[in-house]
Amino acid sequence: MNSQDDFRARVQALVAEGKLTAAEAETLLAAPSAGVQRTAEVPEQQAPRRLRIAMQGASVQVYADSGLTTPQVTAEGEGRIELLAGPDGWTLRRERESEGWLNRLTQGLFRESLKIELRIPEDFRDVSIDLAGGNVRLHDLNARVQGKVSGGNLHLGQVSALNVNVTGGNLQATATLEEGEHSVKLTGGNATLSVPNAASVRLNAQVVGGSLRTHGFAVKRRDTSPATATYEGYTQGNIRLNVSITGGNATLTGAGVSASSEEHDGKGEVSA
Repeated sequence: MNSQDDFRARVQALVAEGKLTAAEAETLLAAPSAGVQRTAEVPEQQAPRRLRIAMQGASVQVYADSGLTTPQVTAEGEGRIELLAGPDGWTLRRERESEGWLNRLTQGLFRESLKIELRIPEDFRDVSIDLAGGNVRLHDLNARVQGKVSGGNLHLGQVSALNVNVTGGNLQATATLEEGEHSVKLTGGNATLSVPNAASVRLNAQVVGGSLRTHGFAVKRRDTSPATATYEGYTQGNIRLNVSITGGNATLTGAGVSASSEEHDGKGEVSA
């Protein structure tokens, strides 16, 4: 059953349950399915090679495509999205729905059915993501990523820089980190981070009421308190990763390391 058939079946079920009238169901089924609006505040070729994704309750897949000079997007399901070329780069966002009963119903019942595929040129190197529910996956983009996740799932494949704040959501990322400062802030969520060049990364971490498991990072306990544990890496170099965990769980893994690990929790305990 495709998404449109599923939508129709659920509407018919609401009619059978007496939650919708036949006239309301007819209006609902006549509503437009996924649509894409392409807007240009500046000529598309002049828009900076940066991408911003602002999304709520949808599934977004992002791919790099060597054959493209501008981003291309397709969508399936219920809802409308906008792809905007602006002076600060490209923005993919979900159009704000009106407050009528029809849109409130479709948002509440069918929001997760919106599936989006975005293809961008390979030379896009800066990506920012604001995700509230739903899923965003970047497939092996060699990009610098800034992200804010609230109750959603963010999957990053092969990025070069990472500054992400996760609240009640999940982060999974592979990052060969470039020189500079990188950060992951986790509040009540989960993060799994693979860092192939972990041996060159200086890791600093603070854990409050959560847990941190590391594989292949050179790290030592700097100080502890009853509520907080602080850890400092002793690797030399100009790549620094700062991790802050409050009531969440994170696993950080380097390439080519054994299965042994160290686990650090908010009470300052360390076990091999």
